[in-house]
Amino acid sequence: ILAELARIQTYSANMLTTDTEKAKRLAEALVSADEAIKVSPESSTVWAVRSFVLDSNASNALNADLRAGYMTEAEQNAVRAIQLDNQNTLALAYYAETLIDQQKWDQSYQVITQAASRAAEKGERIMDVYRVRGYINESLGNYSVAIEDYKEAVKITPNLTFLHISIGLNYRQLKQYDRALEYFAQAATINESLGVKD
Repeated sequence: ILAELARIQTYSANMLTTDTEKAKRLAEALVSADEAIKVSPESSTVWAVRSFVLDSNASNALNADLRAGYMTEAEQNAVRAIQLDNQNTLALAYYAETLIDQQKWDQSYQVITQAASRAAEKGERIMDVYRVRGYINESLGNYSVAIEDYKEAVKITPNLTFLHISIGLNYRQLKQYDRALEYFAQAATINESLGVKD
């Protein structure tokens, strides 16, 4: 439960509009993840989620040293999660995300491909796998593929408006401005219905 709380807190930081609010929410997520480790130190999923939380904290860190520290620890936590359960699809997805954030392009693509294959074999539809694969494809300039991955993530979690924004950004890269505006408008409409002032 604490690991899931940390995951939710991390995703909810994307719905906040100021850096201060985001930093506070991500710090809360790290506290939840740390508590989860205390309760279940041998849980692969707990270590995977802590990796995700650390990677998100790194992305929002204000200085390079702090960012580097978070990234190193995120990678270590992801590796620990995979050591505990090498069949953990979520651990692979978060590991791939950490790798792309470290600009380890080929390795991140290999790991997310492995995660997606494993999810397909198990019949799992995990939003995080689609989101991370979309993010990796976007980072590699595969904008059309990224759009399809993000759309699959939206089908699973339609109220995470940053996914809609990511789709719009990728359409913009493809110079399909009307489609981009359509997804930005969807994000704005959902935010308004949720009371998110962004």
